[in-house]
Amino acid sequence: MILVTGDVVLDHNIYEGKRLTPDSGVGEGTLYSAREGGAKLVWRILNALKPDSAAFGLQEQPSAGGWPSAFQNGAVWESAPADAKGGAREHWSLARNLGYAEAATKRIPLPRRQTLPS
Repeated sequence: MILVTGDVVLDHNIYEGKRLTPDSGVGEGTLYSAREGGAKLVWRILNALKPDSAAFGLQEQPSAGGWPSAFQNGAVWESAPADAKGGAREHWSLARNLGYAEAATKRIPLPRRQTLPS
């Protein structure tokens, strides 16, 4: 069993589109995605590789609208072409890290401790 701990953040990802006008049929449009990142993302990856192989260290987590601004991060991604040698396929590449939102002005409550399975 692997215990995953660390910061849990809400990542706001903007995937840069190629369409410059509403009636343009060229390329993909801009996409937006908000997803849990940080330690929660690591936990999801481990469980995708081997289900029930990892325990997540926090029992209580923010609801979709309850994330403190200090735990929200933004990034802009751009499409990167495949390389000429065929090693890398077309993929998304980080164009700019927008950083975290403003710092929390009040104390952020910590969740209650939980007993991990043995």
